Amino acid sequence: DTHGGAIDLIFPHHENEIAQTEALTGKRPSVKYWIHTGFLNVNGDKMSKSLGNIITVRELLQRCDAITFRFFVISNHYSSPINFSYNKLEQSKKGLNRIRNFENYLEFLIDSNRKDGIDNDHLFQKEIDLFRRKFLDSMDDDFNTPEALSCIFEFIRNMNDMVRKNTPGRDVLENALRTFRELESILGIEFKHGREFNEMIGEMIEERNKYRKKGEFERADKIRKRLSEMGIKLIDHPEGTRWEFND
Repeated sequence: DTHGGAIDLIFPHHENEIAQTEALTGKRPSVKYWIHTGFLNVNGDKMSKSLGNIITVRELLQRCDAITFRFFVISNHYSSPINFSYNKLEQSKKGLNRIRNFENYLEFLIDSNRKDGIDNDHLFQKEIDLFRRKFLDSMDDDFNTPEALSCIFEFIRNMNDMVRKNTPGRDVLENALRTFRELESILGIEFKHGREFNEMIGEMIEERNKYRKKGEFERADKIRKRLSEMGIKLIDHPEGTRWEFND
């Protein structure tokens, strides 16, 4: 059904494959869908052994995790050239943090929300349905992952604006989180260790809050500092404490 390679293989390599395969098998077309990827460039030059500008996977993973690199790659269309830099990886990390922070925010709202629903819950549901449709339309458009990511960030902005005015009912929030995780999993950027990590952070926050209630602020501040060293920022609300990844 599918076959592909780098964009420089279209002619003559893949045209020869088509001619040979169809002549041998008599099946036409020999391939239904061709996927040709753009080059991975470094400072404007194609990454290649001959130019000596190869970055190995081992070297890359010393500077970032695999999911950050994945986010960097899908921020570009698969058929377009990608210009690699560690600065762009940092931008990708910030983008991922925005997504993870939004998930954490939804979880916080769900945990602290006891409302069954409000009059304008249907507006939130409409936004969720629109997000799903636009995201899937983007993926149906020749795997347009940059546009799909744009849909994710648009949904984050719109939901944040709407929640500031009025928090929806618990059912709508749970549906928003469920839809969000479902669609991000299509791109493979879901936080795979989220549950264990969130539980660990939650336990540390709970311990900090116990110290605060006892007036043991020095101990509470030590936990905040420890979390900050892990790249975690705490935000205190009347309803409780939530956390975000620092940029």
